[in-house]
Amino acid sequence: MKILDKFKNILVAVMALGVFFTLGNKTTFATENDIASGIYELENDVYHESETGMAMSRSYLVPIMSVEVRRDSTVYTISFSGSEYMENYRIKINGEEVPVEVIEDNNEEGIVSLKVEVDKVDADMDAIIYVAPMERDVEFKVIPKMDTLTLVEPIEEEVIEEENSLDSSEFIGAESGEVEAVSRATTVSTGKIIATLGVAIAILVVLIGGIVILIKFKKR
Repeated sequence: MKILDKFKNILVAVMALGVFFTLGNKTTFATENDIASGIYELENDVYHESETGMAMSRSYLVPIMSVEVRRDSTVYTISFSGSEYMENYRIKINGEEVPVEVIEDNNEEGIVSLKVEVDKVDADMDAIIYVAPMERDVEFKVIPKMDTLTLVEPIEEEVIEEENSLDSSEFIGAESGEVEAVSRATTVSTGKIIATLGVAIAILVVLIGGIVILIKFKKR
């Protein structure tokens, strides 16, 4: 029985080590949670410090907007109603005014649509509109409701393949620091592979040894 207990302890230790390495490898790839490229629709909310401002802002902003997400850009299309009384539409991103493109100005329906590039889908946006009857600007927050994000059309983008090696011309033109960085990265990757294989082999050896011990024990 002592032999069996010793075998169990070794097996538990090796399995724990294997779990440790497995979890360590998983954390390396846990960052792939970005929104896929495509055109999405989502609802929005507004915020103004006063109740009157909240009501007016909600009446100005069309409740559905769209966002086009690509690898290198995120562009919102935001629409406003009541354009017959408003002009000079502007957008702030993270508190700073940014360029906008007017893509629709429908006087009959009183709709104006703007395109604006943002830094992320859950962007910090403020709308600024000059309201003629009030003779002043009105500013309010445009809040994307991320839980309503719905894919309308996926966008296929060319896959960028990472080069696994550098050719001789790249080595010749590289500075010594760059070459050392590549060497360190290769060493780390190789070390991870060797460590993972070592754990797998150790587990296999222990299992085979355990089976042999159990067979001998039963024969007794």
